[in-house]
Amino acid sequence: DDNGAALRAFEGSVVRNPDYYFRSGLTWPRRTQRGFSVRRLPAGCIFADKGPAIFGKNEEKEWFLLGVLNSLLAEFLLRSMIAFGSWEVGAVKKVPVPQARPADEGGLADRARWLHDAKANWDTGNEISTRFDRPWVIQPAVAKQACSLAVALDAVLASEATLDAELIAAYSKLNDTVYGLYGVNETLRAKIEAAIGKRPPELVWPQMEGQERDQKRREHVDRLLTYLVKQIVAADEDRIVCLQRVAHKPSLLERLRQALAACFPDQDPSSLETEVVNELKKKTKGYHRAESLVEWLHDGFFETHNDLYQQRPILW
Repeated sequence: DDNGAALRAFEGSVVRNPDYYFRSGLTWPRRTQRGFSVRRLPAGCIFADKGPAIFGKNEEKEWFLLGVLNSLLAEFLLRSMIAFGSWEVGAVKKVPVPQARPADEGGLADRARWLHDAKANWDTGNEISTRFDRPWVIQPAVAKQACSLAVALDAVLASEATLDAELIAAYSKLNDTVYGLYGVNETLRAKIEAAIGKRPPELVWPQMEGQERDQKRREHVDRLLTYLVKQIVAADEDRIVCLQRVAHKPSLLERLRQALAACFPDQDPSSLETEVVNELKKKTKGYHRAESLVEWLHDGFFETHNDLYQQRPILW
């Protein structure tokens, strides 16, 4: 309020660089388990000590800078300047940015944008992302081709595998370009990558890295069910939905069945519920086994919802 008057009036306070507040730019976490990782900072945000920011002298080169800083070479240069694994501002600002011909600069920027957009688009199915729209199995690109839940699950898993392969290939080409811009030959490149060691692969869904196919199928089913329960509660007049039928109000189970049927209108509702229950009945590592939808609602829903929101549930 009032351009931060309360903050400015507080004894000893210093509001640093407010002229840069709310501008779009780049940001990164100072500590991470997945290596140096630069992300886009959308307009309307404030940076801070734990979430520092980069503002290019030329905003048009933001994608190019994103590509350079997310390269293996940039991480190697940073590691040579940092002793304790914290990506400090002082070290990041020392990374030399190469001069590139317009064609090379544009190519690298386009590849960085593609990598960013592929991940951002995938996150429209991730309920805990600010980009969330709806679960992956009922996204338009999948749902319009899927006549059943089983077909939708197969389609989403195939799409994820294809995207992962494309991401890995695109990131490899990005690194090829960056090494070329810095004039690094193959011999030196091999030494640099040996020094860095193995980095986590570029994946659209890193939270499920290393999980088996059945685990991913079950995750998709749980995400769909928890999303539908949330929609049911949100649509209720008093935001209270009973597990059993009360007075004139249908039970949560009845409403969930209706919501599922609306997601897959071309599939027989009984067949659809059977497919859902077959996934819930599997002994899948890390997941609560349930013999029916009602058992999942009673015993599995809250555990799933609580885990999804990292022990900060929004429904009780």
